[in-house]
Amino acid sequence: MVCGRKSIGDLAWLEIRFTLTERGFENFDTVITHLYTYISLLQKEGIKEEYYQELRTLSILDFYYDTEIDIVSESQNLARNLDGNNTEFLFNK
Repeated sequence: MVCGRKSIGDLAWLEIRFTLTERGFENFDTVITHLYTYISLLQKEGIKEEYYQELRTLSILDFYYDTEIDIVSESQNLARNLDGNNTEFLFNK
């Protein structure tokens, strides 16, 4: 599963992509039911701070140590995510 947030101006959306095995494809309705159950749980309880910090750390490590970085794509990604939230920390280690 790949998940990402995209935005243009005031419009934002969440993109979720699945790569399913044959068995997963056969049980697609169950997979989608579990997805929506999890989204509902996140709406009610939010994301736990330790998960946020772990993902943040992994993103920072990926940014600084990824040797295969495409500078144009990374610049576009950073620009898309400059929505005014914590931009002063964008390049801080």
